Amino acid sequence: MNIPLSPIDYYFFRRDRYTIRFVFQYLGKLDIQRFEKALHEVIETYSVVGSRLKMISDREVALETGFPLSLKTRTTHRELENLSQATLRDLVDPVTNRAGENLFKVSVTQTPSRYYVGFSFSHLLGDGTSFFQFLTALSKTCKSRPLLQTPCNKRELLNAKGNHPKDLFDSTGYTIDELENKQATYLETFAYSNKKLETLKQESTALGYELSSNDLVMADLAKRFYRNIALHEGKFLVRCPLDYRKIMGLPPDYFGNAVRDVVTAFVPEEMEELDLFDIASRIHGNVQKIDLQNVLDSLESLDSLRKKEGITVFEKVQCPGLLVTNLSKAPVAEIDLGTGVPEEFYQASSFSRLAAIFKTADGLKVHFTCPEV
Repeated sequence: MNIPLSPIDYYFFRRDRYTIRFVFQYLGKLDIQRFEKALHEVIETYSVVGSRLKMISDREVALETGFPLSLKTRTTHRELENLSQATLRDLVDPVTNRAGENLFKVSVTQTPSRYYVGFSFSHLLGDGTSFFQFLTALSKTCKSRPLLQTPCNKRELLNAKGNHPKDLFDSTGYTIDELENKQATYLETFAYSNKKLETLKQESTALGYELSSNDLVMADLAKRFYRNIALHEGKFLVRCPLDYRKIMGLPPDYFGNAVRDVVTAFVPEEMEELDLFDIASRIHGNVQKIDLQNVLDSLESLDSLRKKEGITVFEKVQCPGLLVTNLSKAPVAEIDLGTGVPEEFYQASSFSRLAAIFKTADGLKVHFTCPEV
């Protein structure tokens, strides 16, 4: 079966770049044979996860389902401590968005006391919501629980409704430029306690703001790292993908990409002069402005770009600035593969400038792939 791509799916066509990578750390024994059997069972339902790219023409590709998944395993006789970004890369089997190769790969690394399960999931298959929808189904299958929903693969629901493209940056937040050189990066981890976040929200309320924890964390990251990230036309950009399933009226189990970047621009002097609450308020205000017309405009612009320039243009489509993805509602800490919930988990993407926000028992934590200055 061939599944056509939606306009936003094509944005993630770039080879070797857009992959969702996670590593889950488990204490105890993982039954690898049972785990592999569960993987195959779930992919029978989530058939798109077992797909490969099929080139239709220079302007069209599709996802061709029905390919087997092979599990990569290895054993090391040393414990892994203080996992660096380089170590995390070794714990995943990367996908490359190339025709003829699987778009989803899984690897298991066994140490004397732990198992590390690495997932590499092409962004062409779906966004973070879809990824965790699949992992939740996998977790249920590993525990012999029935799946109560099946994914909606109707990507035609996001087909462009017209042919009136707007300016690419204004309608999508993306730019067309030469591929940026890969920067040396390192992984930073930050914790924001519930107590700290509640104090900040109380202070912001007293000043007349209505801000979420996510707004405040994004503003704090922007203040910390704006010097590390290249400007776009003289401005520092903060971007966050907004899930528009509800805005578009999509089924909650829609499987694919349904996100639009919300971009907030600051001149460098503002990053010095504005306080945390002013920055957070600007970000919050732009998120609140996104409506159905904004989403439709973004789909039309991407669709028009593909039809005019061909799919290779997406090799040059960039998303400059600080990219912050909010995964605080994702069930990251609940992914039980038959050996209990994970002892720890890691965002293992090699994409520079990406910060991922997760929920913890005590608040929020952030994994940030920080470019070296």
